[in-house]
Amino acid sequence: KLKDYKIYLFPNLFYVTPEKEALVNRLRAAGKRLVWIGPAGTLDRNGRRSQPWARPGEVSSDGPLDRVRLRELYRDWGVHVYNGDTNAAVYACASYVALHNACAQQETIRLPAAARVTEVYPQRRLLGDALEEFSFAAEGPATTIFRVDFPPIADR
Repeated sequence: KLKDYKIYLFPNLFYVTPEKEALVNRLRAAGKRLVWIGPAGTLDRNGRRSQPWARPGEVSSDGPLDRVRLRELYRDWGVHVYNGDTNAAVYACASYVALHNACAQQETIRLPAAARVTEVYPQRRLLGDALEEFSFAAEGPATTIFRVDFPPIADR
């Protein structure tokens, strides 16, 4: 069973097995956004060329999609983008946000809702309560990790 995401990325899916085809059909029926990276479904079960697999409304790229294009897709399709710096890598889950950057610079994180934010690495310090956005001086290259404590959904 797949988790419920807004967008599903399929990199290098040259051959679509019956199981993967059933999965993709379920995602399409649920109205999910599909992104095909590389020549998706171009080989049939016998290794011969078949028709491209992407359908209208789905994004298909014969090569890698750059981070600028992926961020555009995420914004257009309602996926929260935490940081606008295309050179930073952002990792987020329900309780943490981490940012890795290549050079020392000011960075800004935008949260999907107000939260109490504590930097936990490389130092430990409270940044504030009820923050929807915060900035910090990032070292570089470096990773900075923050704990984000959102209030319960009923309180938002």
